[in-house]
Amino acid sequence: MGAPLRFPALSGDPIRDRVIKLRRRLGISQAALGARLGVTDAAVGQWEKGERIPSAMALNMIGVIEDIERQERETKKAIKAAGGIKRRPKAKR
Repeated sequence: MGAPLRFPALSGDPIRDRVIKLRRRLGISQAALGARLGVTDAAVGQWEKGERIPSAMALNMIGVIEDIERQERETKKAIKAAGGIKRRPKAKR
């Protein structure tokens, strides 16, 4: 397997921005995101600096995490709009 591609840092790079925004929304460290994606914190840092790009597998996993996060936000919004979750009182014994 060859060395990863390197290219000059790009501000406004959509992949770089996706990684930064996702990690910030989740409120996790580079190490925590790296652990979820099976890469090092250094790799996440390089993605965020625009020094390297994630592998196809890592990009796919980032998309999955984004989809789950989006679904969670939409579910919370729908629950709030419906007046919250109503719990039935526990039956007396």
